[in-house]
Amino acid sequence: MHSVKIDVHSQTAWVEAGATLGEVYYWINENNENLSFPAGYCPTVGAGGHFSGGGYGALMRNYGLAADNIIDAHLVNVDGKVLDRKSMGEDLFWAIRGGGGENFGIIAAWKIRLVAVPSMSTIFSVKKNMEIHELVKLVNKWQNIAYMYEKELLLFTHFITRNITDNQGKNKTTIHSYFSSIFHGGVDSLVDLMNKSFPELGIKKTDCKQLSWIDTIIFYSGLVNYNTTNFKKEILLDRSGGRKAAFSIKLDYVKKPIPETAMVTILEKLYEEDVGVGMFV
Repeated sequence: MHSVKIDVHSQTAWVEAGATLGEVYYWINENNENLSFPAGYCPTVGAGGHFSGGGYGALMRNYGLAADNIIDAHLVNVDGKVLDRKSMGEDLFWAIRGGGGENFGIIAAWKIRLVAVPSMSTIFSVKKNMEIHELVKLVNKWQNIAYMYEKELLLFTHFITRNITDNQGKNKTTIHSYFSSIFHGGVDSLVDLMNKSFPELGIKKTDCKQLSWIDTIIFYSGLVNYNTTNFKKEILLDRSGGRKAAFSIKLDYVKKPIPETAMVTILEKLYEEDVGVGMFV
């Protein structure tokens, strides 16, 4: 129950519910390097749950959520009948794309619309170490301009708390902040844009990498480190992801910029944890 069948001619695919996002990306790329699907970064996430929950990711500014690009599904209802989009009706088809598929039946497979991606993308991920109040000013500027960029640029930020040993040999908690991008264009264009609109980040050509789309997905999956130059896409087929850590995540959505005072509280909360991560997209 995890096959991915690609039809390059119609630019569609049938994805069985047990497939992972990594498998989806891998098999699309195997068939056509300039096609992909707008879903999340984590390759070990199951496609069935991701699609039925909405599914945001790296291409959302271009193509919307994963759910926006689902065009059919096979659902087994309480009577054991297999329904497609036509037989289940548009109301139910709408509900399973964001309302959680398990609430309405057993979804065995999804038909997805494939989307065009560039041959090369430009990325950067720069680390900023600064006091909370200085960091909040950067994040506040980010949340007030990131949404106004052309859809070819996704700019996001995240924070990681780490336990370190200072120069006196004492343990302390510090926050590393990262500002990262995915840009469907060249290095010169991205550096010029960032230096005009967000000079505080100090982006240089040496901060940027040009990668194929599949390598961009692998890079932001967390399966490789920043200095890796030899990407092997077969890593996307590893359903374990090579990790044994367990963690929980809480998400929320906002329609207005988060006030600076609230941002300070969020970062101070991260300080209270041994290891915490905060991400803004």
